[in-house]
Amino acid sequence: MSSFIEKSKMLETLVVSQGSIAHDLKLLEAELIKTLSSTKKGYGVVISGDSGSGKTTLLNKFIEKSEQYVASNKLDVSIVYMETPSNPVGKDLFEAMIEAAGSPGSDTDALSRLKERKQQLEIMKLIHSKNIRVWIFDEFQQITEKWREKKVRQTADFLKSLTNNLPILLVFAGTDKVKTLLENEQFNSRSSLIEKVQMHVDNAENYNLYLDYLTTLQAHLNIGGVDWDTPEIALPIFYDSRGDMRRISDILQTTLTYLDGTGAKKLTKKSFSAAWKQRHNPKLNQSLPFKGNTFEQPIQKIIDALDINYDVNKV
Repeated sequence: MSSFIEKSKMLETLVVSQGSIAHDLKLLEAELIKTLSSTKKGYGVVISGDSGSGKTTLLNKFIEKSEQYVASNKLDVSIVYMETPSNPVGKDLFEAMIEAAGSPGSDTDALSRLKERKQQLEIMKLIHSKNIRVWIFDEFQQITEKWREKKVRQTADFLKSLTNNLPILLVFAGTDKVKTLLENEQFNSRSSLIEKVQMHVDNAENYNLYLDYLTTLQAHLNIGGVDWDTPEIALPIFYDSRGDMRRISDILQTTLTYLDGTGAKKLTKKSFSAAWKQRHNPKLNQSLPFKGNTFEQPIQKIIDALDINYDVNKV
């Protein structure tokens, strides 16, 4: 496997802890330590944000840090991660929680026939018996978007009861709709909110944060050649990705895959330009400020398209 393909694969699992991610991670770590130091009560954290805003990156890094903390302190505790069921109905959430907590497979069918309240009691028993101290719910908007207000409120009441009676940290990640949980005043009083947004270049400060992100990626991957944070590279990447971290990774992966077949030793602007032709697939009838390869456009044209009103060369 070539070095460029290896670097491309690294992007799939690379977690960059910098900027707002580093700040958010510190908040999560503080809630973790508070919870593990408690014997009676727990806490909650709600992480909201659109796709590509860094929620998954933050969760992966937090799970890694939590496991390291537990191991280094020789704590006999469990961490549960689960993806919230899509299109949930009835007792789907509680059945998924029982399964995620590691209930014996032979019991799952029987437990699914239990009434909701008995399922909730079973969840509490599993938390006790397995000493579950961190429970992470990903894509929790599946609940808050698709259930009626009354059922969401009842579910929030149960989750609140967990933090009221057990030393457990509950982390909920999802779109902006996941914040509905915080409408429960008692749950809100014991919870923190982290709001993730896609990167922006609307002012010089945000542009600088974006450049820091690219520089950090480049340092991790250790690829020689062009500097990714020069406007000639950074602005076309941003224009094509609009600050979506997943799309940024896709742009870089496509470029590295292209390089693998060229025999090149370094990354150049021509590499990005050539890879753009492989990646670019505009939607039918999509209107664009300009046509053609983004990496071949005059920088001023991209600056105008992004409505940038500061000197990018002085950032």
